[in-house]
Amino acid sequence: MSISKFLKIVGFAFAAFAITAGQAAAAPKVRLGYVHVEIVDVPLFHGVSRGIFAQNGVDVELIKFDNGTQINQALAGGRIDAALAGAALLQNFAVQGNGVIIAPSYMDSNDLFASPASGVKTVADLAGKQVAFPLATTAHILVDWALADAGMDMSSIKVVNTSYASTGSAVISGAVAAAATHAGLARVIRREVPNVIKLADLKKYVPNRVVLGGLVASNAFYAAEKATLTNLVTGYVRAYREVWTDKKAQRDVFDKFYAKDQTLQDYESNIAEIITLPTPEQWMKYLDDGSVAKWAVDVAKTLERAGALKTIVEPKQFLDTSFYREALSRTASRAK
Repeated sequence: MSISKFLKIVGFAFAAFAITAGQAAAAPKVRLGYVHVEIVDVPLFHGVSRGIFAQNGVDVELIKFDNGTQINQALAGGRIDAALAGAALLQNFAVQGNGVIIAPSYMDSNDLFASPASGVKTVADLAGKQVAFPLATTAHILVDWALADAGMDMSSIKVVNTSYASTGSAVISGAVAAAATHAGLARVIRREVPNVIKLADLKKYVPNRVVLGGLVASNAFYAAEKATLTNLVTGYVRAYREVWTDKKAQRDVFDKFYAKDQTLQDYESNIAEIITLPTPEQWMKYLDDGSVAKWAVDVAKTLERAGALKTIVEPKQFLDTSFYREALSRTASRAK
């Protein structure tokens, strides 16, 4: 064989190898929507910045949204492939059959506060009074459950539908008798109104009733990209485990992604307000014993009563536990 012919063959082989290697290196992309709050995006930021998702064979593009409604619209329109958020995503989207829950991620927490000037001391005192909260959200669920405990329902109060941001200012200013809001704003309310009266929170219902946050994939992406979703959940489980057990990792996320938005004290206080986060092993137990499905349906029925959704499909249509099981198997050795 001539040298020129040999070099030509080697050249073809090298080119073929380069193409194959390039294809192998190009990890599938997942356009992942999220809302900017510690309980949601700290594990995501940790996973992206530390290269955890990439190490597990998936290229995650994080896309920020202001609320769950915007995320639902983006998923339905095919502008994102998956998302991480709370009740507005899981119940208003997945449980109606529009997507699939592929991983639980947190137990949500909201608080119901009364203005000191309102004269309200208990939930029962809210009868006939204005209560502010965003409809079809975790805050809505808290108000519904708290009223039911007091033998009341939504018709017992004057509902003021407003944004989360506005609920805080409403109770601080005394514009309404009470308001329900998330943990981050709860800290601000207590700082501005030290004698504010806490009427109820979601922590008291755990583990019998839980408002979940989680990863949800669109139906189209779920049908076409199961291997990619397995890699996504594997990366998420590893990032979740690492960041929630490592204060330094949490501080790194603050320095890179939160320092321009808020103080370290506020960031750490918001994390401290989070309901205890189950370990991945505990989440697997909740998936296996049916708790996750039960909690999701319970919240969906609460929203159904409020007229916020019309359809509740069977758990087998909105929840796939296989991704989390495989992810836990892949990451178990790292946890030891």
